Amino acid sequence: MVHDSNEWIASAKELIAFLEEHPDLIPKYGFNVHLFWDGEETKTFAKLALQLGSAEKTQDDFHFSVTKDFGPHKFDIYTQRKNVCEKRVISSEVVEYEIPDPQLVGDLPTVTVTEVIEEVEWVCPPSLHELAQ
Repeated sequence: MVHDSNEWIASAKELIAFLEEHPDLIPKYGFNVHLFWDGEETKTFAKLALQLGSAEKTQDDFHFSVTKDFGPHKFDIYTQRKNVCEKRVISSEVVEYEIPDPQLVGDLPTVTVTEVIEEVEWVCPPSLHELAQ
């Protein structure tokens, strides 16, 4: 793993020079560069993402990402969704059900379990500019 930015850039330039000398080896598809922000400070993530300029924001069940295309190549900055988006509980319901007592294997009696089931939505900011302040 490369930790020094100068070394990373030098290695990337070396790869480009190599491909220029050997164009038959240029892959048919582009490459993706991923920068995972593992900090919890939203402001820092937003500042990093804004450096991409015009970019596409997406989210899935776990991540929030900002991706900039460079032709066939992509640069992606992403973090855990909870670091950028707000979780809002829309509703919750307490349910009870019986399950086999996990400590008593022989007769398998049941025990009542109470669980709160939440319906949630994640609200992500339309712009990262406010978060970067």
